Amino acid sequence: MNFRRNGGPPLLQLVRDVNADAQRLACTQIELVRARFAEAVRHAETGAGLLLEAAVVALFALGAAGRQQLEAASSARTSGPADIERDLADTRYRLEAELEAISARIDPRHRSLGADGAGARRADGFADRIERA
Repeated sequence: MNFRRNGGPPLLQLVRDVNADAQRLACTQIELVRARFAEAVRHAETGAGLLLEAAVVALFALGAAGRQQLEAASSARTSGPADIERDLADTRYRLEAELEAISARIDPRHRSLGADGAGARRADGFADRIERA
């Protein structure tokens, strides 16, 4: 069967041409998407590289600042070991009390260390640790 309209190409040939054009269009669209994706990846790689460089610079800056603080702290130390141990014990007690208060605020079922909720303190300055049942 050969269908023709007013002397034009046969219907079968028109269908083949439309099919070939659709395939060409699909391939062209795929190539365009690949090109755009490759460009986006290049931009992302550049951004990631800049971010990594900034992180390295920040780490070096923090390291230098930390070293300066450590040197200042070591040169400013004038007290003896007994003073340091007492300050350390007081700091531990204060931190444990703060942790206990935060834990009590976060979890209402939390049991405090002492009967009054502030925690018990031994003579040497360390907080008593009571096993939680």
